[in-house]
Amino acid sequence: MKKNYFWNTLLKNKFSLSILLLLLQNVVSAQFCKLCEMPNWTYQNVFVVDNSVNPDELTDFPVQVRFNTKVLIEKGYMQATGADIRVSKKCDGSDPLEFWFDDLNTDETKLWVKMPVVEANKKDTIFVHYGNNSASSLSSASDVFTYHADFESGDLSDWSFDPDGGTWALDVIDGENVLSCTNPPSGNGTAAVLSTDLGVSDYIIEMEFYAFADGNMGGVLYEHDDFDNYSSYHLMTGADMTMSSIITNNSPNYSLTESFVSEPKVWYDWTVVRRGSDNSVDIYIDGQLQRTLPTSFTNGIGAWSYGGGVIYYDNIFVRKYSANEPTVSEYSLDVVANTSIASPCKGDKITLTGSGADTYEWDNNIEDGVEFQISASQTYTVTGSLDNGCKDMGEISLSVIEVSTPVISQSTSDDRILMSSSVEGNQWYLNNAKLDGAIEQSYTAQVSGQYTLKTTSQNCESDESESVTVSIVTALIDDRLSGVSIKPNPVLDVMSISFEAENVEYQIIDAVGTVLISGTAPTKNHSVNVESLHSGLYFIVVNDGMKGVQQFVKN
Repeated sequence: MKKNYFWNTLLKNKFSLSILLLLLQNVVSAQFCKLCEMPNWTYQNVFVVDNSVNPDELTDFPVQVRFNTKVLIEKGYMQATGADIRVSKKCDGSDPLEFWFDDLNTDETKLWVKMPVVEANKKDTIFVHYGNNSASSLSSASDVFTYHADFESGDLSDWSFDPDGGTWALDVIDGENVLSCTNPPSGNGTAAVLSTDLGVSDYIIEMEFYAFADGNMGGVLYEHDDFDNYSSYHLMTGADMTMSSIITNNSPNYSLTESFVSEPKVWYDWTVVRRGSDNSVDIYIDGQLQRTLPTSFTNGIGAWSYGGGVIYYDNIFVRKYSANEPTVSEYSLDVVANTSIASPCKGDKITLTGSGADTYEWDNNIEDGVEFQISASQTYTVTGSLDNGCKDMGEISLSVIEVSTPVISQSTSDDRILMSSSVEGNQWYLNNAKLDGAIEQSYTAQVSGQYTLKTTSQNCESDESESVTVSIVTALIDDRLSGVSIKPNPVLDVMSISFEAENVEYQIIDAVGTVLISGTAPTKNHSVNVESLHSGLYFIVVNDGMKGVQQFVKN
């Protein structure tokens, strides 16, 4: 009936197979966890009952499932009345469980399910089925709880009422039957009792409470010997506090208070955890602990009102106590596609892995966790499966960075001057060896050989350009030395070189620019022994202020 609950505090441990997303963007998911079908029921949600931290086995224990029925009803998946809800231990519905629900058509519907056995230190699975327009409701609080009153039957015959004042009756709030108390007296107030003998000393009481106006006070009765001896705890909306109301021998004790901001015409949840085995009682309102008190009387359950006005009560029930409550969460399979490189370059070796399931199958002939070379932008989809048959899909789109292959051009005025088609990110190579520092758009070749080029953009490298052959001799052939003469030419062993100056540096190279002999001519006439050279065409390169070349033939 109301939106804020004690169980929001108790049930916070959401079981999920989700794994932290690393290096990933643009992920979508399409979950499929329908293990099998319940005949004539279209839809199914899977929930995990987690009792793994509890060393005790629980029997006939109510567990609470929370799920969004509002969206299911809006989409037409579930009847507006929830009459088609069914719960089972098996996915085909063949092992039905007793259940009761409240707050239908909200995003926080409470579905209480009675578990015949919850094994110690284990997890279990239950299935919630819906999607049958002809089904009739099987929701029954009396099948789930030891004691329960939702007042929908209109019958108060199981209740006993304090004769000292106030009018206890059925009323209607928001279309639902509720218990009301009108004009309760001051002094000891007035009580209504559903049971004075629960048969157990350890139990939990749940109750919804609503004050019509500021100053209207009331709350939960949690112990009862008789109408002169009982314990209750109440809310004072006008004073923004809660207070103990322990009646002993017809004498009240209101000495214990706690601050709690509240307002009228709002439903609040009382929860009392009574542990008679260790003589203590924990009292909560909307999940906030108000007091821990010693037990005073024998077990009991009911409602208490005080000081005029109108007070309303609904969904009062008793359930079993466990020191370690099982948690319930949707069996969520969240498969995620992960990449070892977020923005790969063309040709990079990358690895794709799935997470969140037991096994994975990729499209595009990819194997999970196996490295492969990526060559183009692509969307990859992985299907993850659990051992129980649940499946989910994860998807990742990778945009491959591809750098255009550069083109080398040669200067029309000097073949040694090379130019890249890329303005920046250049790296020049000679005979497949990287030229350190050669990173500008243009490069002037110093030696003959095969020149290539690669460019880099966004940390990605292009393919290697087509090679360009540069011959330093060919480049200089037009710069013949006019003041240099060679005799004899052709030469067999020793040749004489005449220069126009002294101390001229010279080199003898072959046709591909390899330096074979070098030296300095101290005088204008200089002899050089070339007997060791193989027969062929050779060149003398001179640098005496202007570099030039003269050719000769070795016999």
